[in-house]
Amino acid sequence: MASLMEKLTFGFSRFCVTPHLRKPIFDWFQRLTKSLTMASTAGAAALLALVLAVAPQYNAMASGGDGMSYSVFQPETYVPKIDIAAYAAGNVGVVPTSYWRIYHLLAYRALTGQPLSKAEVEILNINGWLVDNSKKVTHFSYEKDAGVTTWIEARLKVKGSVSIKSLEAHAAAGNYSSYENCPVDAFNRAAQTLSERAKTATEAQLKRWLDGQDAVFKNCDSARTWESNKIESDTKLAVITPPELPANAPTWLVYDRDYQLAAANFYAEKFDEARRRFTAIAANAASPWQPFGAHLAARCLVRKATLYYSPRDVPAADRPALEKKQAALLAQARAELLPLAKTYPPSQQLLGFLDGHLRPVERVTELGALLASGKITVSSLQHITDYIFLLTKSSNGEISRSKDPMTAWIGLMQSGNSRDENGSVVTSPKGSILDIGRRSWQADKSKAVWLLAILANANAGDITAEERKAVLSVAETSPLYQPLNFELTRILIAEKRLNDADEIVTRVLAKQNSTMLRSTRNRWLGLKVSTAKTQAEFFAALSRELADVEMQGPIPNEGLKTTAQLDQDYTDRLYHDFSNADLMALLTAPNFPSGDKNRALKLVIFTRALALDDFAAADKLSDDLAAERKTTKHLYERLRLATTSETKRTAAALILVNTPELTTGLFDYQNVQIDRGCTLMPESPLKACGPLPPNFMSAGSIAAAQKEQGILRKWGNGEDFLTVTLMAWAKQKPDDVEAPKALHFLITTKRVVGKPSREAFQLLHKLYPRSDWAKKTKYYY
Repeated sequence: MASLMEKLTFGFSRFCVTPHLRKPIFDWFQRLTKSLTMASTAGAAALLALVLAVAPQYNAMASGGDGMSYSVFQPETYVPKIDIAAYAAGNVGVVPTSYWRIYHLLAYRALTGQPLSKAEVEILNINGWLVDNSKKVTHFSYEKDAGVTTWIEARLKVKGSVSIKSLEAHAAAGNYSSYENCPVDAFNRAAQTLSERAKTATEAQLKRWLDGQDAVFKNCDSARTWESNKIESDTKLAVITPPELPANAPTWLVYDRDYQLAAANFYAEKFDEARRRFTAIAANAASPWQPFGAHLAARCLVRKATLYYSPRDVPAADRPALEKKQAALLAQARAELLPLAKTYPPSQQLLGFLDGHLRPVERVTELGALLASGKITVSSLQHITDYIFLLTKSSNGEISRSKDPMTAWIGLMQSGNSRDENGSVVTSPKGSILDIGRRSWQADKSKAVWLLAILANANAGDITAEERKAVLSVAETSPLYQPLNFELTRILIAEKRLNDADEIVTRVLAKQNSTMLRSTRNRWLGLKVSTAKTQAEFFAALSRELADVEMQGPIPNEGLKTTAQLDQDYTDRLYHDFSNADLMALLTAPNFPSGDKNRALKLVIFTRALALDDFAAADKLSDDLAAERKTTKHLYERLRLATTSETKRTAAALILVNTPELTTGLFDYQNVQIDRGCTLMPESPLKACGPLPPNFMSAGSIAAAQKEQGILRKWGNGEDFLTVTLMAWAKQKPDDVEAPKALHFLITTKRVVGKPSREAFQLLHKLYPRSDWAKKTKYYY
């Protein structure tokens, strides 16, 4: 059966014999499919199985080990569900370029005077990047049994009917990684038809009808697998057809069997035969199935084209021929559906699907114009789904050149969020992107939404005096006021104009704080962390309120008296911008966040002090840190009692090798070097590595921090320090009980690798061959 990505490639597989809407994955899945595994099992269980990381940051991590995280303070890709209605109504606050496209669509409407009502938002029922109004549908899956239960219950009401194990197995399978040969609507329609026939049919007639329908659904069996680019004659399984009827069968039963035969051939992938039979039904005015015949005949062409002539997984030389055959079949189906679409909604829906294949650029333009204004109804759902899916077929640069204004704007906004296959941000050709936005803005300066697209893609020195003036002239009552001023502030920070930036932040927070969404307020506070003129303002800006309460998980400060929450920029700033002396001073500073964060900071300060040979600072913290440790408490006392630089370093090395969790804050738990001042999230006000230190810091403090950063980066995870210090000391003090243990941990905790590990191993077994530590250390790798 086709994989989910294959379904997307040949266009959602959303229609079967009966009209049926699929819900294709949105743009983010296809754009990041190589680096994100979160959506790879899109139909199974929960797509967003998220794990919350508690301290020091408080982000929700995506499953799959892809490295992507989602801040519950200011989600980078989505609007929290509780805020979507307000956002769509015009309280957009800030519009990150990293938002999924559905939120850019909502923002465009709100920013151009076409906000959505609460009722319209309820129709959309947005969940992450998904749009779906069906209360029975979650995370892309249909009802867990794909409608089979409804059919089983209906058919068992017929006297003499028995359970069909294959149907029950079909219901229990729950495998949504394949295209649905027999969708939920097929089973529901069968149940409805059975109910109608039961009103007038005899017991024998109803049994014959049921036998025929059972035969039809046997063609849905999972043994019939989807294979790329097969031809119809290659289908090995024969059609399971309804039993023959007696000569005296009533006309209605004959017509129903004709339909069942056509459907059986369709499900058995005998599309030419199915099409012949559906065409005959369409020509029979007496048949109750006549209204469906022409539509289903065209549907046979669509299924044949998408299954048999898909150009995937074939040599490049063979693709043009397949594409030509596929296009011809789809074009024929489109021609047949055009006259039907005027009065038959399923044909109109299928026509939209075909237009997405045959004329994607034109279809995007049509859908963009349709969705940019007007009332959102249930019929809008498929339009939005098709629209966003089709956008994935082109690059953001191509989208930004669309003739449709909303499409072009979304492309421009998304240009600031381009990533390579590893998930790293790719720098767009800013000149061309900015030029596109400027041409649109210059053509109609009353539409400041284009000004937002310019600023969202701009960096330091990119915007003009006219553009800056235009931002500052936007009325406070405009929904564009906050997003424009936010981007301007971000640019001012990048230009090192921190006082000018702080003036805007202070003004916006003072005037609009009470109406801000929580994620918006947190984003502004993130800017304030950079622009704060005093340490008190800096501390105040670090305190955040959870924005996504549905994903909050355990509260980081749970059990503490304080309710203040801290986002990633807490450690980003402290560990990157403060010298160790300034960090030490923070521990007693008024209003500084306390509790677990305070404890974690003490450990970092202590470790940095050891790495920097600042033993006076380390001694001030040693007793406090030793109080909660039993097995290594004596080592902290050893450090405090040491009187020479050499003995201090030895004591420091013993503590570090026995406590591998100690870190300088510049390395993660895998000892991978990280720059706490950088961000991978393009919606951050600090888009580039090495942001400016907080505005209130003195030149001396900044210089001291930068000097220490260089030393700490060179020190790394302490491998060289530990190797040199401990091995030299072990050779001189072979009778010290700490020596064999230290060498053991030096090797087994992976603090050293390669040649140093081998040398430590040899030294351990040479000096302490009978020790328990040598016996425990059987390998050096």
